[in-house]
Amino acid sequence: MELGVRSQSLKQFRRRMKRKPFLMAAGLQKVINQITMMTLREAKDVVRGKVGNIRAYKTGNLMKKIVPILRPLEGIVKSNAKYSIYVHEGTRYMRARPFFTVATQNISKKAEEVVQLFVKTVLKK
Repeated sequence: MELGVRSQSLKQFRRRMKRKPFLMAAGLQKVINQITMMTLREAKDVVRGKVGNIRAYKTGNLMKKIVPILRPLEGIVKSNAKYSIYVHEGTRYMRARPFFTVATQNISKKAEEVVQLFVKTVLKK
Protein backbone atom coordinates (compact mmCIF):
# COMPACT_ATOMS: atom_id res chain seq x y z
CA MET A 1 0.00 0.00 0.00
CA GLU A 2 1.33 3.39 -0.89
CA LEU A 3 0.02 6.59 0.62
CA GLY A 4 0.23 9.97 -1.00
CA VAL A 5 -0.20 13.32 0.68
CA ARG A 6 -1.75 16.32 -1.02
CA SER A 7 -1.19 19.65 0.62
CA GLN A 8 -2.34 23.07 -0.41
CA SER A 9 0.60 24.57 1.49
CA LEU A 10 3.37 22.48 0.00
CA LYS A 11 5.84 25.37 0.14
CA GLN A 12 5.22 25.77 3.84
CA PHE A 13 5.61 22.03 4.40
CA ARG A 14 8.94 22.03 2.51
CA ARG A 15 10.20 24.98 4.55
CA ARG A 16 9.44 23.13 7.77
CA MET A 17 11.18 20.01 6.44
CA LYS A 18 14.34 22.06 5.75
CA ARG A 19 14.28 23.78 9.14
CA LYS A 20 13.79 20.74 11.34
CA PRO A 21 14.60 17.62 9.31
CA PHE A 22 15.37 15.39 12.29
CA LEU A 23 12.17 16.29 14.12
CA MET A 24 10.21 15.79 10.91
CA ALA A 25 11.84 12.42 10.27
CA ALA A 26 11.09 11.31 13.83
CA GLY A 27 7.46 12.36 13.49
CA LEU A 28 7.18 10.69 10.12
CA GLN A 29 8.70 7.51 11.53
CA LYS A 30 6.02 7.46 14.24
CA VAL A 31 3.33 7.78 11.57
CA ILE A 32 4.88 4.96 9.52
CA ASN A 33 5.14 2.73 12.61
CA GLN A 34 1.52 3.46 13.53
CA ILE A 35 0.24 2.62 10.05
CA THR A 36 2.39 -0.53 9.90
CA MET A 37 0.99 -1.77 13.21
CA MET A 38 -2.57 -0.93 12.12
CA THR A 39 -2.02 -3.01 8.98
CA LEU A 40 -0.57 -5.88 11.03
CA ARG A 41 -3.56 -5.99 13.39
CA GLU A 42 -6.04 -5.75 10.54
CA ALA A 43 -4.32 -8.52 8.53
CA LYS A 44 -4.43 -10.83 11.55
CA ASP A 45 -8.11 -10.00 12.13
CA VAL A 46 -8.91 -10.76 8.49
CA VAL A 47 -7.08 -14.11 8.67
CA ARG A 48 -8.97 -14.98 11.86
CA GLY A 49 -12.26 -14.11 10.21
CA LYS A 50 -13.08 -11.30 12.64
CA VAL A 51 -13.25 -8.78 9.77
CA GLY A 52 -14.82 -9.46 6.39
CA ASN A 53 -15.67 -12.88 5.04
CA ILE A 54 -12.17 -14.10 4.21
CA ARG A 55 -11.47 -16.62 6.89
CA ALA A 56 -8.04 -18.18 6.31
CA TYR A 57 -7.58 -19.76 9.74
CA LYS A 58 -7.13 -23.43 10.43
CA THR A 59 -4.16 -24.02 12.73
CA GLY A 60 -3.26 -20.39 13.49
CA ASN A 61 0.17 -20.72 11.91
CA LEU A 62 -0.49 -18.20 9.14
CA MET A 63 -1.70 -15.61 11.64
CA LYS A 64 1.32 -16.16 13.88
CA LYS A 65 3.70 -15.77 10.95
CA ILE A 66 2.41 -12.32 9.94
CA VAL A 67 5.06 -9.93 11.25
CA PRO A 68 6.04 -6.26 10.98
CA ILE A 69 9.42 -5.05 9.79
CA LEU A 70 10.20 -1.50 10.87
CA ARG A 71 13.13 0.27 9.25
CA PRO A 72 14.03 3.95 9.07
CA LEU A 73 11.19 5.63 7.16
CA GLU A 74 9.82 2.26 6.04
CA GLY A 75 7.28 -0.17 7.44
CA ILE A 76 6.56 -3.61 6.02
CA VAL A 77 4.01 -6.22 6.99
CA LYS A 78 4.76 -9.67 5.65
CA SER A 79 4.01 -13.32 6.24
CA ASN A 80 6.81 -15.77 6.94
CA ALA A 81 4.56 -18.77 6.27
CA LYS A 82 5.82 -20.47 3.10
CA TYR A 83 2.29 -21.18 1.91
CA SER A 84 0.86 -17.68 2.48
CA ILE A 85 1.13 -16.74 -1.20
CA TYR A 86 -1.11 -19.71 -2.06
CA VAL A 87 -3.69 -18.67 0.51
CA HIS A 88 -3.58 -15.05 -0.64
CA GLU A 89 -3.60 -15.67 -4.40
CA GLY A 90 -5.35 -19.05 -4.46
CA THR A 91 -4.59 -22.13 -6.52
CA ARG A 92 -6.61 -24.11 -9.01
CA TYR A 93 -7.84 -26.22 -6.06
CA MET A 94 -8.47 -23.41 -3.58
CA ARG A 95 -10.09 -20.00 -3.96
CA ALA A 96 -8.02 -16.91 -3.21
CA ARG A 97 -8.33 -15.37 0.23
CA PRO A 98 -6.50 -12.05 -0.20
CA PHE A 99 -6.07 -11.15 3.46
CA PHE A 100 -3.40 -8.47 2.87
CA THR A 101 -5.44 -6.78 0.16
CA VAL A 102 -8.54 -6.67 2.36
CA ALA A 103 -6.52 -5.46 5.35
CA THR A 104 -4.96 -2.56 3.45
CA GLN A 105 -8.32 -1.58 1.96
CA ASN A 106 -9.88 -1.62 5.43
CA ILE A 107 -7.28 0.65 7.00
CA SER A 108 -6.63 2.97 4.07
CA LYS A 109 -9.11 5.63 5.26
CA LYS A 110 -7.71 5.58 8.80
CA ALA A 111 -4.13 5.67 7.48
CA GLU A 112 -4.93 8.73 5.38
CA GLU A 113 -6.36 10.42 8.47
CA VAL A 114 -3.18 9.68 10.43
CA VAL A 115 -1.01 11.18 7.66
CA GLN A 116 -3.25 14.23 7.32
CA LEU A 117 -3.11 14.82 11.07
CA PHE A 118 0.69 14.66 10.93
CA VAL A 119 0.81 17.17 8.05
CA LYS A 120 -1.58 19.53 9.86
CA THR A 121 0.52 19.29 13.02
CA VAL A 122 3.68 20.09 11.07
CA LEU A 123 2.11 23.07 9.33
CA LYS A 124 0.90 24.56 12.63
CA LYS A 125 4.36 24.53 14.22
